[in-house]
Amino acid sequence: MLLVAVGIVWWVGPQLVWLTFFESRSDRPYALMQFSQGEASLTARFRDPFAGLVLSEGGETLAKFPTHHLMEGRRADEWDGLGVHKLPGGRALVQVLTSSPYRLMVDQQENMSLLQLGSAQLPLHEDIRPALVVWLVEARPSTTLDPLSGVLANVPGSGGRVVWDVAPDVVNSSIEWDRLLLIDFADVPTALSWLRSTDLRVERAVTRSRAHSMALGVYGR
Repeated sequence: MLLVAVGIVWWVGPQLVWLTFFESRSDRPYALMQFSQGEASLTARFRDPFAGLVLSEGGETLAKFPTHHLMEGRRADEWDGLGVHKLPGGRALVQVLTSSPYRLMVDQQENMSLLQLGSAQLPLHEDIRPALVVWLVEARPSTTLDPLSGVLANVPGSGGRVVWDVAPDVVNSSIEWDRLLLIDFADVPTALSWLRSTDLRVERAVTRSRAHSMALGVYGR
């Protein structure tokens, strides 16, 4: 039994194991954002089967997006696409991530990278519109200021809608992202116009100054 537990911790990480087995919310609905990067044919062969695994555990895929433009971040933050999934609980997610089909899928895509972030706080809107702005922030330890307060204040009147604003569980990442913000728009040009506006250029600079690491991407389908 101990060996099984150790294996699960190694595979999915201690944070999600704690959520799954020890917290009362382990059986509450759980949302996962999965970024993937690699050859288009490889990621396509991963994303659709993964959605099938989510469905097999009673979950659903809320949205799948290809990347459109990386506005801020490192080369490693330029993901090819993302999927937003909803599962019945953290335990269901661990069932997916420790299943033999999932391990086989990962092993077969040697040149593919994944970033998976989750939360028991579900998206505010599940009918995600065709353009999605994604902000990832790792705040500076020394600051108590909200790095995204100015950005959020500029959402009303932009045509955008806050879909998800959470401190995510980091399932697998060397960067401890402590903030995930999703804002959807009716189309990519509207999203880009807002991000490139004078007000948002200022707020992006403010966010950058308060962050240890930051990634800002636009995804559109």
